[in-house]
Amino acid sequence: MIFNKNSNGSEELRVLTGSYYASNEFEKIGVKVELATEDLTTLIGLEVYQVAETHYLSDNYLSPVEPTPEPVEGDSGSLGAGIAPPDYAFRDKLVQYMQLPIAFMATMWHHQGNDLSHEDSGRKNKLDKNSESIAWEWQYNRDDAAALSNYRRAFDRLIRFMNANIDKLPEWKNSPAKKTSLSLFINTAEHFNRLFAIDDSPVFFLRLAPLMREVERKFIKPILGSERFDELKDAIKSGEELSGTDQELYDYVCDPIPLITMSMAVKRFSLTVIPEGVVQNFTSERMTQNANIPATIDLITAVSKSLYQDGIRVLNELKKFWSIENADETDETITEFLPGAKANDKFIAL
Repeated sequence: MIFNKNSNGSEELRVLTGSYYASNEFEKIGVKVELATEDLTTLIGLEVYQVAETHYLSDNYLSPVEPTPEPVEGDSGSLGAGIAPPDYAFRDKLVQYMQLPIAFMATMWHHQGNDLSHEDSGRKNKLDKNSESIAWEWQYNRDDAAALSNYRRAFDRLIRFMNANIDKLPEWKNSPAKKTSLSLFINTAEHFNRLFAIDDSPVFFLRLAPLMREVERKFIKPILGSERFDELKDAIKSGEELSGTDQELYDYVCDPIPLITMSMAVKRFSLTVIPEGVVQNFTSERMTQNANIPATIDLITAVSKSLYQDGIRVLNELKKFWSIENADETDETITEFLPGAKANDKFIAL
């Protein structure tokens, strides 16, 4: 755990969140900290978390004195000849960036569980009637929404930090989530956000990566064929500038992916993991008595269907472009009037 190293976990949570009392016993929130940590490591990978945890528990964390090499697996505790020491300033920041989303999520769960006291005689609402009053339901909802928003921003901040320092953190570069995202046609959150706004959230982009891979396999590969599909993907991975024809094809390939991916995401994901700018389509306006009512199945289905239809329309533009680019000379007359048609087609859907 990257909290409570010197029995000061409550103070760490207070400094990070501003809403947790340092006088509270850390043991009461410790389990929630562990659960929030597990949620985080599910996405970033256990190896990345262990780098931060090892550094946090060492004497080098925030140490004003000359650091000592941290032991690594299979090492006796000292660095071998020619091996540069770790960047401890970077690891200090990694710990702090990682602590923040864990703190926001853990304290939100803690506060939700303490709205009522739990006793042998049942649940009770205890307050001083002369100086305290129970909050309205919309106030609870707004407070939870604010905590969840802070969690998302803190998690996004962590991912941006790791992406910016990926050469210092090979555990992140080799993590399943990062490797999956780098293998895609749309391999950055910034690129995805230009085509479909996701609040510039790198965390949400990583959650979408498996769906994008499915979209590529089911919708893009059958159009291009395995050989051209692999050629274009290799060209993207190389990082070299694409030729004019390849660049145009790449743009056509990328356009439908976010729409079809999001049509799948709104049906498969919990709304709590979808960025606020996207989720506003599914929730009532806050400050109303119905703000806590979840989106209905009919609404989610309608939005998913609309996104899918838009995606298919854009996908058809890729089909037309690809057919024209690969048309034989005998196809020229037909494709002039019916883009995407070929002379040997047995039928055409108009």
